[in-house]
Order: sequence, then C-alpha cells, then structure tokens
Amino acid sequence: MSLSRVTKKGMMSLSRLFPRSNSSFFLCSVLLFCLFSTLSIRGVKTKSIKYLLVFVLLPLLFLNYYSGGALEGFLAACDAGRGSPSGPFYPPGREAQPHIPEPEVAPIPRAVLVPELERPLLPDIQRRAELQHRLSFYFIGRNEPRHLPLFLGILEKQFLLEKRVEAALVGDGFPPQIVLARRSEIRNLLFNHPTRGGAALSENTLNRYLGQVERDGTQQSVPYLRVLRAARYWV
Repeated sequence: MSLSRVTKKGMMSLSRLFPRSNSSFFLCSVLLFCLFSTLSIRGVKTKSIKYLLVFVLLPLLFLNYYSGGALEGFLAACDAGRGSPSGPFYPPGREAQPHIPEPEVAPIPRAVLVPELERPLLPDIQRRAELQHRLSFYFIGRNEPRHLPLFLGILEKQFLLEKRVEAALVGDGFPPQIVLARRSEIRNLLFNHPTRGGAALSENTLNRYLGQVERDGTQQSVPYLRVLRAARYWV
C-alpha cells in the first residue's frame, strides 16, 4: 500500500473521531501527515529517530483526543501570552449586567430617637438633690471616701436616664403633671432591680441602658418599656 493511500486512509479515520468543526481534527491531521512523511524520508537511516517520532507524536494524538483538546488549550495559552486581547468573558447571548447602586437609607435624626424637653419638668438642681437623697438609702454602711466615686457615678447615670424617659413619656402623649406626680414610681421602675427588691441597679447596668437609648432610641429601650407597661394604668 502506497504512502499517499495510507495517509488518506488515516485522515478519513480521524475525521470519524473528530468533527470537522473541531480544531482537533486539523491538529491531528497535521501531526499524522508529519509522522508518515518523516517515516518515508529515504535519507533517514537511523531507526531510533523514527521510533522517537512515533513515541512522541502518537501519545500527543491520544492525549489530545482523550483530554478533550489538551493541545488546543496549550495553543490557546500560547496565543494569550503573545498579547491576545483580555477582558471579562460573557457567555453568548448574555450581556454584562449594569451595576445598580443600592438606595441610601437616610439616617433617623437623633431628636426623633432620643427626644428631649426644652423645659424639663424639674430643674436640674432639684432633680439631682432628690435623686441624691433617694440613693443615699442604698449606701447605708458605705459612707467611706472610697465609696464616693461609685455613688457619684450611679447618681449621674440615674440623672441622665430619668430625663430621657421623662421626655419620651411626654412625647408619647402622657400629661406632664401626671409624669411629675408619678416620678417616685418611675424611679423605682428605672433604678431598682426588677426581681431583687430593695437592690439598686449597678452603674454598669445603667450604662448599658443609656447605650441602648442612644443606639436604638428611648422608646425601644428596656427601661422605657418597663415604665410604659405600668403607665397604662395611670390615666
């Protein structure tokens, strides 16, 4: 059988293995043609060269077939290294989705979250004196100088928290005179432990309440909701 007939027969066999639309058919055809052409060179006397070509080209053919186009991937990588255009790839029929910015949420003004009265129901001096007198009953036996910072710390937190809750009650529609008349009951709800009767809340707890007021608003804080449950029976 002549070399041309062998080559033609081999290429027909490859056409059944690889569709003509696939570039693997072209690669394998070229490699097979080179193989038979090299083996037919009369000037080549050394069989080791022919065996080397056989053991190099044939494995490449099978590797390309069973790996789904390994040679094609190698050639594509080489093309990319030579400066092929790069950029985001989108599947056929699909376009890049435009970036839609998220709507900005306007922050809630602090005056809405933490209402304050322009004219508090009590002057600051009177309020502080009443709270100091009330707190002194919980410090009986702790009248040493080392207890003074703790006493002043709790007093200041009670003063701030009472003004926040008082303003929120008036803002929610409770009459100022009723809030003022019920201030002793409000203080018990705000500053005493809810389950341990006779125990005053610590400075850490009061700090946590004030932080919740600043973060979530007075109406959403634990101390205000506690007072609000009792305020339903005031009017």
